[in-house]
Amino acid sequence: MTGVDAFRKMTVGQVARWLELHPFDVVRLLAAEGVFPRDLQLDTSHVEAVRRRGGLETWWEGRPAEVPGEAYPRTLGKALVRQLLDRGVVEPTATRDDNLFRGLDSDAQLILRRAVNLLIKDQFLTTRMAAEGLMVAVHPAAVRQLREFVGGDSRALDALWDRL
Repeated sequence: MTGVDAFRKMTVGQVARWLELHPFDVVRLLAAEGVFPRDLQLDTSHVEAVRRRGGLETWWEGRPAEVPGEAYPRTLGKALVRQLLDRGVVEPTATRDDNLFRGLDSDAQLILRRAVNLLIKDQFLTTRMAAEGLMVAVHPAAVRQLREFVGGDSRALDALWDRL
């Protein structure tokens, strides 16, 4: 967005594309914040309200570097689990599910989305719906095992990466 664009009104769709959200999420977050404009024209204050209320964060600044001798999905998985643990995203603390992927290219996002689904299925991660959207957290009982995985001291999650 350029400086001039900041003074123009935007549509819900434009804001959604800019923030990498579904338009429904923009509407829901604005309504939850109590700042939904009647004319559906949004300005930068609305964008900031969506970011703040939604808890939008960019976790990645590009793809993590490949590790020699390690499959890339496993490298991505370790990086994601490290992010979750370093940020303290252990139940009851949670984060928006899309924060887990924001900043990655589409190929890395696809790999991690599949990995996150498997981590949820295998009960390493928990999910719940909130006004902010779908929230994800590390299951407290899985913290030790996930720390060992990140540290390279465990092969307990190898089967998960084989399913990607």
